[in-house]
Amino acid sequence: MIFSVQYPEYNTKYSISHVLHGAAIAYFRSTFLMWWAIIYQAGQYLSDVRVYIPEQRILRGHNFKHLVNKGTEYLVGYLLVKNLI
Repeated sequence: MIFSVQYPEYNTKYSISHVLHGAAIAYFRSTFLMWWAIIYQAGQYLSDVRVYIPEQRILRGHNFKHLVNKGTEYLVGYLLVKNLI
C-alpha cells in the first residue's frame, strides 16, 4: 500500500482479494478480468462509493488515495505471478 489505510472498514481480506484478482489476470492472461477490475474500481471511484460485498454494505465516500492503494494491490498480484511464470 502506498498510502495509509483510508477507511477503517477496509481490512486485510479486501487487500488479499485484490492481490488474488491481479494474480488471476496474469495467470489466465485474461483481458476480461483486467477490464472488469478497471471498470468496477473506476465505477466505485466515480460514484463516490465503497462496496464491501461480504458485508453487503455500500458506503459513501471514495478518494483517490484509496483507489491508488487498491490499484497497487492488483499490480502486486499481477507482477508476482508474471515473474513466477
